[in-house]
Amino acid sequence: MSGEVKDMGLLKRLVLSPWRTDEKARMDRGRLTLLLFMAVLVVIIIFSSYIRVPIQTVLIILAVVIMVIGRAKVQDLMAGLILHPIMAMTAGFLIAGALGLAGGFDVLIKGLAWLAEVEIVPGLPLLGWVGVAVILANIPTIMPMPCGRILAAALMLGVFLFAAALAAAYGLDMESNEASVMISALVAGFIVNAAASCGPSTLGGIGGIGEGNLGLPIGRSARAQSAGILIATGICTLVIALVVQPVGG
Repeated sequence: MSGEVKDMGLLKRLVLSPWRTDEKARMDRGRLTLLLFMAVLVVIIIFSSYIRVPIQTVLIILAVVIMVIGRAKVQDLMAGLILHPIMAMTAGFLIAGALGLAGGFDVLIKGLAWLAEVEIVPGLPLLGWVGVAVILANIPTIMPMPCGRILAAALMLGVFLFAAALAAAYGLDMESNEASVMISALVAGFIVNAAASCGPSTLGGIGGIGEGNLGLPIGRSARAQSAGILIATGICTLVIALVVQPVGG
């Protein structure tokens, strides 16, 4: 079987991954589920004017599809989770569990690590580890949902794992205070960004309510709100870093 897998193209490997049992099948299933998740989010944002189905419904259906691809069971997803009664967070938890079991987070971290090491010219990185961390922390605003808790729940584990990889890339011991500062700051920044990101969402976030009351076109206040959230995320990350860092550290 391993010989047959080597002869397959990448697309064929991904398509057949749900039915494969070789040692590389889990990583291919992870790639497939992560691509599927991101593609659905992009489609929802681009075609928001034509999609009338609640996003929670779309994400729950997506979670079921990912469960099938990743060969996950409902009891596997629910093990150790305390579900929030709000459907948006429930959908996010289901997506997170499905991606985790299917290997999607493993692929995400490898992909982000590769992006961090891409160089324009030798010795000059395109984004670097810090640049990728900044983009990751602001993903909820870059791809705003009507409820920021969706991405917060779905990608929280991925952000934590990347923060740990970021600390390791700088040669920090995971038990050290410096690593704790780095991880805490990035995760806290992501949480703040996700908590506020439903504001500028043109899919019906809290910003849409204000626009409706003022009679403004949908999305009119999105840029101003997004700018405020981006600034607040950076300030939060800095404050958390200073709080976690002990005096004299």
